[in-house]
Amino acid sequence: MNEDVIVLIVVPILLLCLAVVTLMGRGDWMISPIRRMSAEERAKYNLVRVRVVSAVLLIYIAVALPLLYYLQATKYVMLAVIIPPAILHFILFYTWCKR
Repeated sequence: MNEDVIVLIVVPILLLCLAVVTLMGRGDWMISPIRRMSAEERAKYNLVRVRVVSAVLLIYIAVALPLLYYLQATKYVMLAVIIPPAILHFILFYTWCKR
């Protein structure tokens, strides 16, 4: 098997596992802004919403990467598919996830 295909099988599985761990509440250490906040700042955020937003982004990337590889998309198309949801993640994190 080609190395690219192996990576594109393993990486989505890992991302899906990380999404499940995040949704279960055991992956807060992976959410960088939450990890760096003090207890007072962390209290301003709804952690359930933060977990959902982060898990949805992980699932989206886990589905998009193999699909884009299968469709033989160029680097620019991949960037156009991956960057807007990442920006939306940060916007939702600092707006919708606040209490």
